Order: sequence, then structure tokens, then C-alpha cells
Amino acid sequence: MADLLKSISGLLTPGVIQRAATLVGEGNFETERALRNRIVPTLLARLAVLGSSDAGATHLHALVDRAAADRSPLRDLGALFGGGTTTQAALPAAREQIRDLFGAKTDAVVNELAATSGVQIASASSLLALSAAVVLSAVAAEARGMDTRALATLVAGERRDAERQLSPGMRTLLRDATVELRAAPAPVAARRVEPPPATVWPARVVAVTLPLALGLAGLFLWAPWRTGPRPPRPEVKHRLARLALPDGAAVDVAEGSFNHELARYLADHGAAAPRSFVFDGLAFQSGRSTLEPESQPTIADLAAILKAFPSAEVRLEGHTDNVGNPDANQRLSLARAETVRAALITAGVEARRLDAAGFGQEHPVTSNATEQGRAQNRRTELVVTHK
Repeated sequence: MADLLKSISGLLTPGVIQRAATLVGEGNFETERALRNRIVPTLLARLAVLGSSDAGATHLHALVDRAAADRSPLRDLGALFGGGTTTQAALPAAREQIRDLFGAKTDAVVNELAATSGVQIASASSLLALSAAVVLSAVAAEARGMDTRALATLVAGERRDAERQLSPGMRTLLRDATVELRAAPAPVAARRVEPPPATVWPARVVAVTLPLALGLAGLFLWAPWRTGPRPPRPEVKHRLARLALPDGAAVDVAEGSFNHELARYLADHGAAAPRSFVFDGLAFQSGRSTLEPESQPTIADLAAILKAFPSAEVRLEGHTDNVGNPDANQRLSLARAETVRAALITAGVEARRLDAAGFGQEHPVTSNATEQGRAQNRRTELVVTHK
């Protein structure tokens, strides 16, 4: 049986959590607790409650059927929680889904989530709405080909584990919530959930993610940032090596460089994940998240390598030194990681394989007491999370 609670929680990567926290103005810890430990279990438990009665199961089927027709929430969770046009476009329908799920108890559910998660009521409301779109889409993807009874059985299997994470007050609310049940055309058992395409994740979502990344770049232009020398790039040998890639492509990269070492690692079946690589050949405009033109060969070669190893999944991480405002440093580091992610998507790497996070000054690799040390701490890393 599918473990929906685990699989949906797995979609909430550090990058998604960070975007959601920025969207609602809450801390990362509180936002993660709200999403993973409260909201997703609440939604799955409510679906299970609906499926426990004939009329509720029909209503549930109608909700999942509608979610199957709009699979966009799963295409790029970073964009969904990013606060841009994707978020604004998704919220009205997502709030309608919440009312369809909880009816007159919606406000009480939101208040209970806020109280048990440590976030503001407005934050809980927005996170619940967007998460409902994700959960219903994930259930629709799992339920393709199922009739109403099979769908009810699917969600019933999630009820015990989901309710374990809920407060007693929330469990009571979920059982007592009544909604306007949607009638389904007879015979109900003959209705099928429309199957989604072979993959929920499209190969490219440039039209969404690139404008989002550019918007983030503009948002962070105001961030205070020290103007100083760029980080020294790791010393590499200048002799070029031609790497033949598994998909038949080839790239010419400097021996010992970032892309050279990454390609060798991905080709080594005995090398385990995760593993981190510090970019070289990557430069941003001072105090901004805009890439300098000389960074394009690094991006192009990296995209070719990632496309040649289609099972690899990576997280792009931005880091800063400790000069300036910590919050501004964190925002700039995330914006820079998002810029690299958007550039790779534009180059043809699937968005689902790329995550982004910004850690500001939290993880220095050396002391910030010297200029050399600070330069080393101002870096962008690529972490291979899955090979």
C-alpha cells in the first residue's frame, strides 16, 4: 500500500520549506513543523474520514477527480510556495478546496493548526490552502484508475499514522466537520479517476520558474551587502579534458575543475550520495543574484553533465560570510541558488531534479576573521542528494 504521508512529506525539501517560510514570514523550524507534522497529516486524516462513509467517499472522489484535471501543484513546489505569480494563481482554487474539505469547521481547523504549530493564523491558512492542492494532486496521481471504493481504501490506510500526529482537538474537529457533499453521476462505482500523464513532472517549467527567479533577484537588490573582492576560485589545472558522457554528448572541461570532478563522481557507481562540490567558474554581480556572463560555460557544461545522468538529483546551496545583516545574507544566498537553478532549467535540466536553499552565514568552511577566510565562505555549492 502507498505510504502517502511519507511520500508527500518527502516533497517538502529544505528549499521548499525555506520558500514557504519566506512566503508567510515565519521561521524555517516553525514552518517545517506546521507543514510536515500538522498540516499534511491533518489533510490526509480528513480525506480518510470522508472516505469512511458512502456519501463522503463520493464527495472525496469528486475532489480527487477535479485535482487530477489540474496537476500543476506537483510540477514545481518551489514555485507554488515561492510567492510569485504561481502562488497567486493557485491560492483561490486552493482556498475553495479547503472549504470543500472542512466546511463550516474551516476556521476552527486553521486556528488549531496555528496554535499547535506556533505560527500565525494567517500563515496557517495560507500553508493549509497550498498544501491541500499538493495533497489532493498527490492522491490523484496515486489513485489513477481507481473507483470510489478503491480510493476510499487508499486514504483509509493513512488514517492511523496521520492521526497520531494530531492534537485531540484536531481529531475531534475532523470527525465533526460537515461539508456540502457533491453528488456523483450514477453509477458511482463506474466513475474512474482520470489517469495523469506518464510523469507528473514535466521536462521543463521555464515559463514559471525563470520569471520567479528573476523576481527574487529583483526583490533582493536592496539587501545590504559588502562590496569586496570575489571569492578566489579553486586552483585547477588548465589542461582541458574531453569527457565522453553516457548520453553520447561530450564536454571539454579543465582537469580538476568542479564539473570535471562532478562528472567523474556521477560516473563512479561505487561512490555513494550525498556529496558536495564547491562551484568554480561561477561569478555573481557584487551584492546581487545576477550571474556574470563568464559563468555561462560553467552552467552549460553542468547542464550537459546532469542531463547525461538523468537519475541524479541535486540541491544548490548558497553561502555567505558573516559581514552584514544575517537575514539579508540568507536572502541573498537563497536568491543566488535560485538563479543557478533557473539557469539549469533553462538549459534543459528537469525542475524536479533541482532543489535550492540559502544558508547565509550559518555554515562557514573556515574562520571569518580574515579576508581570505571570508572569501572562502562566500560560495555556492552543489550537493548530489541522489545518484
